[in-house]
Amino acid sequence: MYENKVHFKNENEKEQMLAIPVKKIIIDDATSTMNNTVILSGYPDYKDAFFQVITGGSKANLLKKMNIIIRELKIHNSPTERKFELEERFYILINDKLFQENKNCTSLAEAFGKDSKISSFVSTNNIKCNKEKDLIRLVDFYNSY
Repeated sequence: MYENKVHFKNENEKEQMLAIPVKKIIIDDATSTMNNTVILSGYPDYKDAFFQVITGGSKANLLKKMNIIIRELKIHNSPTERKFELEERFYILINDKLFQENKNCTSLAEAFGKDSKISSFVSTNNIKCNKEKDLIRLVDFYNSY
């Protein structure tokens, strides 16, 4: 995630990295918690970034992008310590355009074309657009009609 490169282990358990651009990764490993996960890349403004498909349908997909944030801590008279923190961001993909979530759902009004059904669903169901489970409900609802 930090380098936006695909690392994997071959059949001899040796780590390798792909040298070519990748558009789609499907994890097919019944022993993994990531089994059946689909990861996509190549979106405008995010050509090298990878997004996990959380849910989707004929009109919209919910994607999750994991970011690595590096924090440097300098304690008096000691070496600088680097901490890596994981941050997740959610995006709605509609018509090959990505819309980033925010807590109050205002950024998604443009994504859904100011659809009154969506506005009503968000307010009636108290949807929080920075919560994965709520976004899944929202995208699944949008794809249902």
